[in-house]
Amino acid sequence: MILPLFAFLLLDVPDMSPTEGPSAMFRLVDPSPDLISTRLELCFDNIERVSIEFDDTTGQMALQVRLTEAAGRQLSLLTAAHVGKRADFAIGDKVFVSPLIAEPIRSGSLQITGIDTIAELEQMRQAARAPCTLPKAITE
Repeated sequence: MILPLFAFLLLDVPDMSPTEGPSAMFRLVDPSPDLISTRLELCFDNIERVSIEFDDTTGQMALQVRLTEAAGRQLSLLTAAHVGKRADFAIGDKVFVSPLIAEPIRSGSLQITGIDTIAELEQMRQAARAPCTLPKAITE
């Protein structure tokens, strides 16, 4: 019996070894120049786990991201300071989705939905395992 691709992705244990290529980015859309912290790199050093899973609530495939403690604190501060603004999930100049920050993300976990194809979800998952290029997340 051949399982559909999404079933394989759900049963697969996430590979968290580093990959090559550019990292993914969570960044504010059109930030003002006086803002210091406007982005968080979703990369190998900042992520504990990243996987593609089916969301029963929305009926869509989603990228599930569990950040390290330090990166989770950085995301919490970033989203708390910018509620009501849009943020991009992007790789380089390619923006996959731009959700509105409705409330601070304090759990250290993200669920990214609205990405069109499984291939794009896999591209984001691979990018989240790429080496970091920005300074490490804050640790205080």
